[in-house]
Amino acid sequence: GKGATRQLLTEVAGNRGFALKQFDCDQAVAGLLNEPEVQIGLEKLAGRLTLDDSGKLDKNWLREKLFAEKEFRIKVESFLHPLVFDRVEEYVRSESTGADAILVEVPLLYEVDFPMRKELTIVVAASRKTQVERLVSKRNLDENTARLILDSQLPIQSKIDKGDLVVWNDGDLGALRGQISAVAERIEF
Repeated sequence: GKGATRQLLTEVAGNRGFALKQFDCDQAVAGLLNEPEVQIGLEKLAGRLTLDDSGKLDKNWLREKLFAEKEFRIKVESFLHPLVFDRVEEYVRSESTGADAILVEVPLLYEVDFPMRKELTIVVAASRKTQVERLVSKRNLDENTARLILDSQLPIQSKIDKGDLVVWNDGDLGALRGQISAVAERIEF
């Protein structure tokens, strides 16, 4: 999916002598969810938190609550997204020296108001069937939860219409690699 696209773009850029730094907003959220201050904020929003056997935030519980309760999801997004944006800004400031470009992977770019200056937007798209299959196999979700997650997002065609470039990632790694080479030519690195 988008992670493979990010990795291949970084690889192709490096092979061409282009310093491409990268930031993954999903990883930033995962890190934030482990921070005590963030957990306190989530507890205030949820009324309580459920912990797993190791005493950490039960992310399965949180995911189920997020997609079962739209108002809760909106509150959590309003709480977390500014924190993620702060992390992006901090990363861009600290890594811009020595970088020809910085790639920021924002899964919900069009769903939330992400106030970031963008020079180029690459949409990584796949059929709904492929998206469901990937969520089930890579994140160990059941099909219903995968569909709820996708239903909470803009339709893929809307994202395609908004992007500057589109990578259709429904095939194998070889097909993706060919598209990434074409993207690299287009953006001249």
